[in-house]
Amino acid sequence: MSTDPQRWLSPRPVEGLRTRLRLVCSAHAGGGPQVFAGWASALPQTVSLCPLRRPDHGDPGSDVHILAHQALEALLTLSPRPMVLYGHSLGAVIAFELARLLDGRGMTPRLLIVSGREAPQSPRLLPPIATLPDERFIAALDERYGGIPTELRDSPDLLIRLLPALRADLAASERYGLRPGPRLRCPLLACHGRFDASVDSEGVDGWAVHTAAGFERHDFPGAHFFPFDPRVDFARWLASRL
Repeated sequence: MSTDPQRWLSPRPVEGLRTRLRLVCSAHAGGGPQVFAGWASALPQTVSLCPLRRPDHGDPGSDVHILAHQALEALLTLSPRPMVLYGHSLGAVIAFELARLLDGRGMTPRLLIVSGREAPQSPRLLPPIATLPDERFIAALDERYGGIPTELRDSPDLLIRLLPALRADLAASERYGLRPGPRLRCPLLACHGRFDASVDSEGVDGWAVHTAAGFERHDFPGAHFFPFDPRVDFARWLASRL
């Protein structure tokens, strides 16, 4: 695994004298900083966008706890600034573990926002798929997440090249297990797509036990990838909570 924390911050956040808050974003399995590219225009000028890039994207040995430690080391290379953490799906548990690490250092985030993932202690609603044969793996991805874009379906060679990285990310997500620890000292918002077949309502509500500072749940139209559906305008809603 990579030991260079700088690789997590590519691109580095653009910050100036007016920047008052840093929004740190962690993407879903197979996703990278590019999925947040359109969000900057929805944010106030006082908020910088800091998407995390998992440098070992596709490493079959990836572990959520190690990834969170690496993300912390990367953030420590930046100037101190209040932070809000956001994560979707795999990114949700990375953001959660990162929030725990920051909390333990006395650098408690202002807020943790998660989406597309049940609480860490909740049983997974659906069985693991990371080790399925290619055809069944692709079919399961599409059925479960609606996650195969048309351009990839139309380019099977490209899709096959991307599968190892996607499998590795999903394996890290499926292996993740909650370790004992204190409740967060920051508020927690759990966001849910009403038609997300991978997460049930009880699993969303389960996030409440992980904070001592207030919990809210918000439901949105859409399925698993609702935060990136332009019809939902999730980035603008998120900006209103900062």
